[in-house]
Amino acid sequence: MGALGSSERHGQPASRVAVYFWASWCDPDLINPGLAELTAIAGTHPDLAIVTVIYADDPEAAQRVLTEQGVELTTIQAPDHVEDDPFSDPWHIQGVPHLVLIDRDGTVVHSEPGYKSIGSVLYRGLLRDLGW
Repeated sequence: MGALGSSERHGQPASRVAVYFWASWCDPDLINPGLAELTAIAGTHPDLAIVTVIYADDPEAAQRVLTEQGVELTTIQAPDHVEDDPFSDPWHIQGVPHLVLIDRDGTVVHSEPGYKSIGSVLYRGLLRDLGW
């Protein structure tokens, strides 16, 4: 698990970012499909950086889930206290899973609480409408 630095894909700056907040203690039927979908999508959208954020969770438990799922996405650990958390507080994350899409200008263009097919969120016109 690395720190979030500049978002790059294949050596090029990513023009958009998908941020997926999750935790190992959440129902696996909600978390695992999202991680699997993001892993699959990562290979098909070179201009989309995907970052997963482990939210209010034990890092070792989360790492076990990532290893079991074969997830090799950029993953960071959110701070234990929301008041110290630069990731979830500005985006009003109140639970996991939660998907946030950020455009090339750094603007949050979509925030999706709860599990819905990430593919449907990304493909139901949102990518086309944003020029993705």
